[in-house]
Amino acid sequence: MPLIEIDISGRLPDVKFDINVLREQAAALAEMCRSEWIRQAQRELHSSAADYIAGIQPVEISGNWASVTLVGDLPNDVENGKAPFDMKPGLLAGPNAKMGKSGRFNTVPFRHGTPGTTGKRVGIPMPITGLSAKDKPVSAIYVAARKLSPSLEGSGGKTIWGGRTGDFGGYGIQTQLPVKGGRPGAYTFKASPYAGMVKTAKTYGKATQNQYTTFRRVSENSNPNSWWHPGLQAKHLAERVRTYLTGLIRSL
Repeated sequence: MPLIEIDISGRLPDVKFDINVLREQAAALAEMCRSEWIRQAQRELHSSAADYIAGIQPVEISGNWASVTLVGDLPNDVENGKAPFDMKPGLLAGPNAKMGKSGRFNTVPFRHGTPGTTGKRVGIPMPITGLSAKDKPVSAIYVAARKLSPSLEGSGGKTIWGGRTGDFGGYGIQTQLPVKGGRPGAYTFKASPYAGMVKTAKTYGKATQNQYTTFRRVSENSNPNSWWHPGLQAKHLAERVRTYLTGLIRSL
């Protein structure tokens, strides 16, 4: 659990400093460090940014010290890094997992952004697949997805499914190679990652936006080489904040 701590205990010179003023300054420094930590996360992270920032706790003050900590499994995995791991056990133990005739399964949604999308939580943008007659970039996947009849939420929250995209000739199918300490063998996608995409309309205030989603099934019978996460490279944002804190202290 990364920790940014400012402790003035035992470091005060033997003169008449106002201890309360020093404590206030320590708390102010900790608040500045927390703000810098959040800024670093907003700049460096993408899909994990919101969860990581939620793990940065408010400044805690006690006696002569003030601290900021990072809590939560995902935030700490992003901070410290994590080796490749099999996602199947976690997905099959998740809140949306169900028991079927052949064992447990889970239907996992994958959101897809429109071409050029830069938002943090809108999914990877659909790829540019060619040029239009006017030599402008175009995504055949997005063109097809826009034409879909929308899926709607019916009575009782049950979804009334609209149209779905085809397989795009297998566009985007790839083979994932074995990874030492991770995926034990090669695995090739069974279909295009854009196959079966649906369109749903979401309303935010006065604006309505379309969302594009595909769904993939994981089960106890899934290929053992499938559903492996490649691991997380450590970001070490807390170390950057400690460097920032050092600079602050030297400037005082």
